[in-house]
Amino acid sequence: MKEKILFLNMFSDYEPPEPLKSALSQAAIVAADIDPEKRSICVGMFGPTYISDADLDKISKDICAVYGLADVKIAPNFPVDQLYAMDTADIMQMFVRVNSMTRGL
Repeated sequence: MKEKILFLNMFSDYEPPEPLKSALSQAAIVAADIDPEKRSICVGMFGPTYISDADLDKISKDICAVYGLADVKIAPNFPVDQLYAMDTADIMQMFVRVNSMTRGL
């Protein structure tokens, strides 16, 4: 059986702001790609509660500052029932990312 790695366990020195603490405490790491030479990390995360792109950007910047990293990318997945909670701007960005006509531009 695979051990579940929680987001806040992986980044244990990071203290999220109170509004995000609950959502991040339930989020699990599903994949991680660490590049020591570039000082970057890309993590796949599954969380039961939607976190906006703006909040994810802030989390990434805060983690970079705490750990002295150049870049942290968070690729989130949320349950379908969380779609209602998405910001309109995030929905538009999601469609732009997956629309094949915009790939390669």
